[in-house]
Amino acid sequence: MYSMHKFCTDDTEQLLYYKSIGYFEDISPIYSNPDQIILGRIPGGESSQEGIMSMNLGLAIEDIAVAIQLLERAKEKGVGKWLSI
Repeated sequence: MYSMHKFCTDDTEQLLYYKSIGYFEDISPIYSNPDQIILGRIPGGESSQEGIMSMNLGLAIEDIAVAIQLLERAKEKGVGKWLSI
């Protein structure tokens, strides 16, 4: 099983609110917003074994903009895994 090492969210305040009313009780501590990783302000995946999860709760347009950047970066670096849904 692949484990998560860094947990990100695009809306920390909203996630903490949902957590306070009983949702997402067992999540890992929040590491960052995904934009901070994309912009290179903090480290993202630091090894091929490190898993990062992002729970995006904010505006969908922001999610799309971030997803495009993530996909482009992953392709450039030759990292990531395509998941079939």
